[in-house]
Amino acid sequence: GVVAQFLDKKLVVYAMTANNQLPPSPTAILEDGTSVPGASGDGKEVGVKFSLLEGKLNATVSYFDLETTGLAVFGGVRPDGRTFNILIGKTRAKGIDGEVTLGLGKNLELITNFYSGTVKDQNGGPVDDSYKSTIGVVGKYSFHEGGAKGLSLGAGGYNTTGRVTATGALTYVGKPAFITNDSDAIFKVFANYALK
Repeated sequence: GVVAQFLDKKLVVYAMTANNQLPPSPTAILEDGTSVPGASGDGKEVGVKFSLLEGKLNATVSYFDLETTGLAVFGGVRPDGRTFNILIGKTRAKGIDGEVTLGLGKNLELITNFYSGTVKDQNGGPVDDSYKSTIGVVGKYSFHEGGAKGLSLGAGGYNTTGRVTATGALTYVGKPAFITNDSDAIFKVFANYALK
């Protein structure tokens, strides 16, 4: 990989290549009852990181391109009732992702993360349980002094679009059928207390 730092390390540009090796699954099986073998792949990533406003605004944005061989997805249910997986051959995932944090004063922080991309099999078809985009936003207020010291209160939301779901045993022309769906946004409120 290559890393270049500018503006007293407040701006970082990087590029890297990597290969990965996943171990075989100890529980997932193929239709014949054998264990799902491990997957392997090669990837490239380029990105930028920056910190501005005396560290109150921080962001990382990257472009990635990852090819993997040997991934498995849900294939159906065997006669003995156990679910099995099918190998999908080579897949290619590429897109952009990132995270931005913004400190508003001493106690309030806003965080967002995002992804937009595609995951395709060797035939250019969709891959089960992949999605086209996500965005999440969280706001957190932390108490650093007084009787509520250590308490954080927050709220946030998350949305995923273009999720691909395989229909398992249902097929068309010998290929799994897929349904693409969008989910409603999920909103949560939370409180956390850190004992120190």
